[in-house]
Amino acid sequence: MDSQLTTNFKLRGTEGVVVFGTGNFGKIIVRAISDRGLTIKKIIDINTSNHETIFCGYPVVGPDELTENDVVFLATNISNRKFLRKLCKDKKVLSIYDVDKILRESRWPSYYSELDLEWSLDRAQEVIDLYLFDIDSESEPLFLKVKSLDVVLTERCSLKCVDCSNLMQYYQKPIGAEVEILVESLKNFFETVDFVSELRLIGGEPLVSKNVERVLDTIYSYSNFDKIVLYTNGTVVPKESILKKFQDPRVWVKISDYGPVSRKAQLLADTCKSLSINCIHEQVKEWEDVGRILNRERTLEQNKVVFGNCCVNDTLTLLHGHLYACPFSAHTDNLGVLKNAETDKVEMLVSEGLKERVRSLYKDKEVLVACNLCNGRDHIVAKVIAGVQTKSPLRLEVTSA
Repeated sequence: MDSQLTTNFKLRGTEGVVVFGTGNFGKIIVRAISDRGLTIKKIIDINTSNHETIFCGYPVVGPDELTENDVVFLATNISNRKFLRKLCKDKKVLSIYDVDKILRESRWPSYYSELDLEWSLDRAQEVIDLYLFDIDSESEPLFLKVKSLDVVLTERCSLKCVDCSNLMQYYQKPIGAEVEILVESLKNFFETVDFVSELRLIGGEPLVSKNVERVLDTIYSYSNFDKIVLYTNGTVVPKESILKKFQDPRVWVKISDYGPVSRKAQLLADTCKSLSINCIHEQVKEWEDVGRILNRERTLEQNKVVFGNCCVNDTLTLLHGHLYACPFSAHTDNLGVLKNAETDKVEMLVSEGLKERVRSLYKDKEVLVACNLCNGRDHIVAKVIAGVQTKSPLRLEVTSA
C-alpha cells in the first residue's frame, strides 16, 4: 500500500486528481487537496444516488468512470479502503493513494467552520484520529493494534427503538453483562493486544448498567489504550458520584439526541460540562436501515462485497465472554439466529493462543457468516428516521429478504 503523497503529478502530465469518496470526510479531503495546489477533476462515489450531482463544486460519477491514468485519493474514513482500492485496480488504475499525509499536513481545524460539516469539531477530530491510527497500524504488521472495541455492558435499554442497529428491539428478556466474565474478558483482551485506540462502552443503554464503575476501574488499570467513549441516548443522568468516574481526560461521553425521547440529553450535557467531563452532544435524525435480520440469500462473493464495504468490519465487539468481528454478528449470535458461526467469534476466557485467534478475527476476515443476514452497513443503504419507538420487543423471525 502506497500511502505516501508524491509531488510529481503535474510533471507526469495529469489533468487533475480524482477524489474517491464524499460525505463529511470527503469535504475535509477536497479542501485539503485544493490547498496543496492540486486540481480536482472529478469525485468518485459508489452510491448511485450521488451520481450526476455536484459535491464541493465537482461532478460526482461512478467507479466505471475511472481510467488507468487517473491519480486517485481514497477519501474514506471507514475501513473499506481495501475494497475501494480493489475497485480502482480492477479499472487498471496505477496511482492510488491514502490521504494520511494530506491530513497530517493540512490545517483543516482552522477552516472547519467553512466546511459545512454535519460533524462537530470534536467529532471530526475523533474520526480523523481513528483514521490515522488505522493507517499507522497497517504499517506495523508485527503489532496487534486494534482501532475500536465495543464493550457491551447490558442488553437493557431505556428506549425501544424499532431500527436499532445493535438489534436491541429483538431482546424479549434483556440482561446485563455478567460482571466477572466481562472483567476477565477485558483483562485478557488488554494483555493480548499491543494497543487499542478506542474502547466504546455501549448497550442497550450503558448508563442503566450497575457495572459502569467496575468496568472503568478495570480499564483504568491498563495503559495500552487511548480513549474511552460512552455512548448514551440522553435518557439517564447518573448520580454525581458515578459521573465523577468520567472525569478522566481519556473519557468522552457521547450523547445521541433523538429529540423528545432523549428527554434528559441537555441536562446530561450540562452536567458533564459542570463537572469538566468531555462530552459530545449530537442531534441524530436518521440512521442507516441496518436494524433488520433477514436471510439475504446472497452468494459468497456478494457477501464478501458487503463485508468489504462495511463501516464496522473492524469494530470488534465484546459480548458475554466472546469477541466478535462486528456488532451485528455479536447480537445475531446472542439472539440465537446465527447458525454455524464459530468463525465469527473468539472465546475470550481461553487464554491459550488468544493473540493469534484475535489477530485472525481482526485482520484476516474477508466475510462473516452474519453478513448473509445483514442489510450491509455502508452509505448506500436506505435511511430511516432515528429513534422511532415500539411499545414491545419485535418478534424475531428470520425470513428471506
